[in-house]
Amino acid sequence: HNQQLTSSQSQKSSEANQVSSEANQVSLKKLNNNNMNNMNMNCTFSPELLAYTISALRKTRLETKPFPHVFVKGIFRESFYNCILAHLPRVRDTKKSYKMLKKGRYVIDVGEDDIYNRTAATALDTTAKAPPPPPPYVPKPRKPRKGELSGVSPEIEQFWKDFKAMFGGEQMRNAWLKKFDKTVKLRRWPKEPKDKNTYHTKLDQFGYSMHLGRDLQEYQVGPHTDTDNKWVTTLFYLPKANTNTQLGTLVLQSASKKTADDFKGRGALPRLQDPDFSVSTRARYVRNSVFAFAPCKSSWHAVGNVGQSANSQKEARAINRDTIQGFVRLMGVPKAVCPDPIKGKP
Repeated sequence: HNQQLTSSQSQKSSEANQVSSEANQVSLKKLNNNNMNNMNMNCTFSPELLAYTISALRKTRLETKPFPHVFVKGIFRESFYNCILAHLPRVRDTKKSYKMLKKGRYVIDVGEDDIYNRTAATALDTTAKAPPPPPPYVPKPRKPRKGELSGVSPEIEQFWKDFKAMFGGEQMRNAWLKKFDKTVKLRRWPKEPKDKNTYHTKLDQFGYSMHLGRDLQEYQVGPHTDTDNKWVTTLFYLPKANTNTQLGTLVLQSASKKTADDFKGRGALPRLQDPDFSVSTRARYVRNSVFAFAPCKSSWHAVGNVGQSANSQKEARAINRDTIQGFVRLMGVPKAVCPDPIKGKP
């Protein structure tokens, strides 16, 4: 009788523990959901966030070989970085929300401003009379398109509009140009003496475009230096965990000292497997970091196949490379020769 009683008590205790465990799991799930909701609600933009990011950029040493570049860890406050992750479209919505640029690459434009209407020629011509302003443009109502913020939820749309206003504004633009001053001042403006560059007096002519990028298993891009209208390229890495660090940008150097001029008019750039190019360093694809450089004639860089390191096709499909890609832009001024790694001059 005592044995039966003990067995019965033990069974009731086990059932009670199981119920308690399930209740704890439910409570934990609710707590996590509440934390996520609280995190989203508290993702407010403040001047302190911008000051933190600019300070992190200023404190990080500029690497000079094979061309000037910088890799900053902890570019955002960690709590704000979690807000960024919380406002990325879901992976399963990639082909619904993003626009495909090329095989494996998908983007959502965060803000282009009027960047493609800004050229150095018009910026320098202060004597010409300005044309009369065009009549106000009234867009026709239409359905949201892929690759536009209007194609995502209102909460996500508003977050990225606020993000662009703060981290794609004048202060951040100027901080990037100042970081790469030795490179950008080598560009030669129209109608300026060859030994003089006064870009710092024309900062209001520059724009800072941004888009969300998501690269899937098929994506890769061979050696290139970036187009002339990009004065500073900024690649913010957005992984949830540091499990695929090999997905970072490859910094390359050419054994034969090739520059972008060697490929003008050819219609094709070198392939990733080109033996003339070797990897000088690789920016690690880690949480809350940014890789940036000022394009010049030998700023060769590339991205390896995103799914290449996977052990299976299923594992490859699960890999994605989330980024914020930003470009300080101005048209009409070609890239210059990269500064010497030691002297800081061409």
